[in-house]
Amino acid sequence: MAKDRLPMRKIRDILRAHFDGRLSTRQSALALKVSRGAVLHCLERFRESGLFYPLPDGLGDLELEARLYPSTPTAVLFRKPHLTKEECGVIHRELTRTGVTLQLLWEEYRAQSPHGLGYSWFCEQYGRYKKSLGLSFRNTYKGGEMSFMDYSGKKRDIVDRATGEVREVELFVWCWGASNFTYWEFSESQKTLDFLGSQARALAYFGCVPRVSVPDNLKPAVNKACRYEPELNLSHERFAEHYGTSLLPARVRKPKDKAKVEGGVRLAQRWLLGRLRDRTFFSLAELNEAAHGLLQAFNDKVMKGYGKSRREVFEELDRPNALPLPPAPYEMGVWRRPVRLGVDYHIEADGNFYSAPYTLRGRILAVKISERLVEVFLGVDRVASHRRLLGKRRHATLTEHMPESHQKYVEWNSERVVAWAEKIGPSAHALAEAMLLQRRHPQQAYRSILGITRLEKNYGKARVESACALALRYGLLSYSAVADILKNGREKGPTGEKAPSRHPATPHENIRGAGYYQGRPNEGERDDMDRDVGKDEDPEAPAHGGRSWTAAQEAGRGGAVP
Repeated sequence: MAKDRLPMRKIRDILRAHFDGRLSTRQSALALKVSRGAVLHCLERFRESGLFYPLPDGLGDLELEARLYPSTPTAVLFRKPHLTKEECGVIHRELTRTGVTLQLLWEEYRAQSPHGLGYSWFCEQYGRYKKSLGLSFRNTYKGGEMSFMDYSGKKRDIVDRATGEVREVELFVWCWGASNFTYWEFSESQKTLDFLGSQARALAYFGCVPRVSVPDNLKPAVNKACRYEPELNLSHERFAEHYGTSLLPARVRKPKDKAKVEGGVRLAQRWLLGRLRDRTFFSLAELNEAAHGLLQAFNDKVMKGYGKSRREVFEELDRPNALPLPPAPYEMGVWRRPVRLGVDYHIEADGNFYSAPYTLRGRILAVKISERLVEVFLGVDRVASHRRLLGKRRHATLTEHMPESHQKYVEWNSERVVAWAEKIGPSAHALAEAMLLQRRHPQQAYRSILGITRLEKNYGKARVESACALALRYGLLSYSAVADILKNGREKGPTGEKAPSRHPATPHENIRGAGYYQGRPNEGERDDMDRDVGKDEDPEAPAHGGRSWTAAQEAGRGGAVP
């Protein structure tokens, strides 16, 4: 019987030579360069196993070995003792406690089991268990393909020179996969604009763009973490689109997904925080100036095992295979979640409202807020751009975004409305100005004045001018008053008064005459004017706030416009 067990590959060759080749045991031994006893032992094991040749499909080496060499009581009897998995687990947990060593645990073990394992075998058994706990896959990164970014958990502080206030700043680190080429800088915070600004400066330092960028699951990078389909932050996604890189966020609580930058962060902490620990910095720019000086030395240092610096490996592997930088740098801004354009064709951004073309009502639009601009996008196309408003609840509306009917309404203003009335005559112009002054808001008089100017189509300029003079004389500042004067022909008198009646009143002692009223309208005219004041205005015109006859009489007495 052979002293050592043959490998399964050789056993399969023996079975193939014996059954397929019809070779004798001696011929098989000579052909396969093994002993004749090994061939006989293999064939004997095959007959005892109950297998038949050809071997069944899918029969692996482990299963074939188990059939040819089953465990026997004798083998178990002489097997070397082992630690159980539970015993190894207890040792592993105990080693995490302060002051506990393998030597101490072995001594306690031998005190309970005097005939147990020796120290060397005890350590070997635990070493095998420890290796089985965390098998790590060692990635091999292609040049220019992968890069990793993260923030350091340990921060640095700067001091305000004027107040002495101390505040902490963040340490940002970005590493390449193939070369370990690194960029680091300090930033005010981990907010979106600071995060994107650090990336933009890093890419400018690299002079090229990695094909894939792996960030951690911080909010400026990922809105909602998911193992399979993470929801990317829109601002970070548009930044990546501009530079042409793809985002592949690391899984939650899986630091090995970005092991390169984890090591880079650890080295950055040693190179920066350790070397700068006794220095005081009074500004972020001053701190970054010192950090970039150390960065140059870090990337130029020769790495052990490589015989080259990070910069040399980067120039050899990463830069030739990376993407070029775009012609223009990214314009920093924060993207808001896309929303549907409502009936007022305005989108809310940063507490203010900005217009978009009304034809896009119901479409999903995105908003980008930068330092000075607010831009509205339909997909990748910019459909509106506004100067960013200060304050809250303000509106920015462009005329070209409005329907034609709304544009005409917005075009109305005091100067334009008065200019329309001036084309009729000075009285119409004066009446229009008086109406604007009378209303609480000038816009309330726009439609009334417009109605007066349109009376010209039916009555002509001369009659409308005379009617405006009469209405102005009595302080009747409304469209309906002018319309009634024209309808009843009261403007036809030479002085703007009503033409004499065809049937003069019969003299009587109770009739006081015109002198009694000191220039006031006679009784018949008063009745007509009273009826005019009570009439409704044009349904299209706003309320004119008509005045009583007492006010009209006082205004007429002095002949001035109130």
